[in-house]
Amino acid sequence: MELNLARKIAWSFHRTTGIEFEELFGEACLAYIKAEEDLKNREKKEQKETTYIYQSIKNHLIWRFMDCQESKKRALEVTPEESFTPSTTRTPLDDILFKDEIENLPEEAQTICLMILNSPNEYLELATREIHGVLRTQLREMGWTWSKIWSGFREIKKFLSTSH
Repeated sequence: MELNLARKIAWSFHRTTGIEFEELFGEACLAYIKAEEDLKNREKKEQKETTYIYQSIKNHLIWRFMDCQESKKRALEVTPEESFTPSTTRTPLDDILFKDEIENLPEEAQTICLMILNSPNEYLELATREIHGVLRTQLREMGWTWSKIWSGFREIKKFLSTSH
């Protein structure tokens, strides 16, 4: 089994989607095995084996990612009969601690967080990549440099990966 091909594709998806690498790598390995089995059962080979396997893994991860996004959207949908009620596990202290944590972030990351928290409906329906695109456009219009934008995104990602 060519693990490097599966690893490379999984890493690429991890960097662009933020989905855990291990989860993507596992899915990529499953897609690799299925593609190899498909190749054995095919009579006519229209393309090279590695090209077929590469495309199979890539397509599999795209479909899995789309399914994941659809599940998230369905989980966020509220029927008219439902209403949001405050969580019983969240306390005012949690809000204060979260605010303190955001205030401890670098200025770029704070600005990005506040943009999202001040207009959550603008971003709620979007996929992660689309949110990045909207934020990048808005930040560029505000005169931010590319390095400042990426620095802010990196700091937020680092903060989220180390928090609860």
